Amino acid sequence: MFTANKELVITPVEEYAKQATDEKIERTSKALEANGIQTLIAETSTEAKRLFLELIPEGSEVFLSSSVTLEQLGIVADVDQSGKI
Repeated sequence: MFTANKELVITPVEEYAKQATDEKIERTSKALEANGIQTLIAETSTEAKRLFLELIPEGSEVFLSSSVTLEQLGIVADVDQSGKI
């Protein structure tokens, strides 16, 4: 039987709109790496885009789904127009 939690706490959207602190990014990176997930941290959107594109071998098939982040970085357009991926 399922019982609904009557004390549901709703976090305002503004909480997720704040930029992560360097401490939080480092802690998250260490937690991911402790679970076998390699992380790369980019200081700028340009650097993030460069790192992403360097990691994808030429001729690969890439599924970008509906990632708002990849769209905002311009990666979706670059992948679609590159002819390499």
